[in-house]
Order: sequence, then C-alpha cells, then structure tokens
Amino acid sequence: MAEGEVLQLVHADNLELDEQEYLELLLAKTAVLISAACQIGAIFGGGTTAQEKALTAMDLILNCLPAH
Repeated sequence: MAEGEVLQLVHADNLELDEQEYLELLLAKTAVLISAACQIGAIFGGGTTAQEKALTAMDLILNCLPAH
C-alpha cells in the first residue's frame, strides 16, 4: 500500500496517465488494502485456507475492473 501511495504522489499532476497506469495505482493502493481486509475476515471467521485465498483473489480482481 505504501508503494501505491508513492505512485499516486508521483502521478498527482499527470493528466496523461493512461488506463494501465491508473489500474496499477488502484491495485497498489486501494485493492491491496481491501483485499487484506477480506483476508482478515476469512481468517477471523474461521475460513479454510482455500476460502481465504478465494476472498483475497476475488477482491483484487473486482477492484481492477474499470468502472462503467
């Protein structure tokens, strides 16, 4: 997440940021944080390792999809 914050600061005034760069920022910052929260939920909820991995991966995938 710290890497994502640095990337955001580097690109703060970059009006030519393309979609791929934006998605990298999103993944490095927001998606990683929410994914960790989902993983912690699975752990504290008594989920299996497979369920923990599924929740973590699902969130990363959903947060990288462009908004419509």
